[in-house]
Amino acid sequence: MNTSWQRFAKDHPRVLQVAVVLLLFVAAALGSTWTSAEPIGRHISPWPGVLLGGIGALALMWHRRYPLTVVAVTAAAANAAFVDGLWPPR
Repeated sequence: MNTSWQRFAKDHPRVLQVAVVLLLFVAAALGSTWTSAEPIGRHISPWPGVLLGGIGALALMWHRRYPLTVVAVTAAAANAAFVDGLWPPR
């Protein structure tokens, strides 16, 4: 027995995919913004993390057609965001 949201997801897979990508982007943007504030009051720009999160999330739009490329782009964006959080040393 299909519920209405399961039927909608089956009939409109692109809409569901865009919603998931937007949700992941919002989570990455919020995480980058929250972790950019330091306890001592110095504020680091969150925009590199937001941009890299957006690249990683946007790459997921093509996960069915180019799965290995999507894995590589998403992993590169995640690693770059991780390094961006470590550099410059504090």
